[in-house]
Amino acid sequence: YLGYFLKKGTLKGNFILESEVVNFDQLLRLKSKTKTVTNTESEKSDNNPVESANKQLEVLAFDIPADLDFAFKAEIRNALYDNLKINNINGFVSLKDGKLNIDGISAKMLQGNFSMKGSYQNNIQNKPDFDASVNAESFDIPATFASFSSLKKIVPVARQSEGKISTTFNIKGNLSSNLKIIASSVDANAAVSTFGIKVKDSPVFMQLKGILKPEILKVVEVDDFKASCNVVKGNIELKPFNTKISGQPVAIAGTLNTEELLKLRLDFQVDRNAFGPDVENLLSIIPGNKDIRMLPAGVLLTGPVGKPQVSIDLNDAKKIVAGAAKKELKKSVDKLGKSLKDLIGK
Repeated sequence: YLGYFLKKGTLKGNFILESEVVNFDQLLRLKSKTKTVTNTESEKSDNNPVESANKQLEVLAFDIPADLDFAFKAEIRNALYDNLKINNINGFVSLKDGKLNIDGISAKMLQGNFSMKGSYQNNIQNKPDFDASVNAESFDIPATFASFSSLKKIVPVARQSEGKISTTFNIKGNLSSNLKIIASSVDANAAVSTFGIKVKDSPVFMQLKGILKPEILKVVEVDDFKASCNVVKGNIELKPFNTKISGQPVAIAGTLNTEELLKLRLDFQVDRNAFGPDVENLLSIIPGNKDIRMLPAGVLLTGPVGKPQVSIDLNDAKKIVAGAAKKELKKSVDKLGKSLKDLIGK
């Protein structure tokens, strides 16, 4: 390797890793200890404000040397990463022309299958470019929730859920110098499908007890659905799709911005046998309301994605009820007029 350092040229190499077991948690702990020692040695310079400020300016993202041409292949039968069990890892990664290419990684995890391709390359702005194509098939929702702490903040409803979820997505954007995703730089598109979702005792769904009977909200079954979304500069737009929640047809669409603020609308068509107390009270103002077998009801979720505010929109339902009331009143007037006419005629 001395020739590599002392002469111009490209260092080439091929590496193959075959292992029965790899514990990435232990490897990361070794790295963490090394970093702690390094930090201890540099404490003196941290006491100098000017030197400390210069150090912050000197933070550089990971660079792929342009004069490396490496290929790395791995076959790992069992692995542990952040207490997540992964099996049958097969991967091929290459380094060439200052770019890291993930030419294909596949594995079994979370009771499903995972595969990914992508690339990474630093730039003169020290904000590395990245892109990835990911396919996650039939991930178990409870296992996924337990394994990823970020989901506990973003999708807390998954805590009470069971079922399977699959997704494919393509994503590209930039990373900060400490390799964190810069949300405003992200463009992506994704498709999501679900199977057998049930949500038990969800605080969010229990707030719908005014439009749906409380007893059917204890265990909410969501029909299997397919949905898609686009991400532009970190803002997510969920395209409208249809499914059923507790047997009631619903159309869903919404957005999630880079500040993790949610705006999601669910437009229900509620069947008579599922009417909650708010809808029943609305119907009670008109005679003959039994003729109404279905009413629309809107639900709007706004605010922080982890704890949104839920509001109910019954404006369309009120219009239908008012129309039914007028129709019933006209029938009553017509009936009264006919009775009067019959009486006068006699």
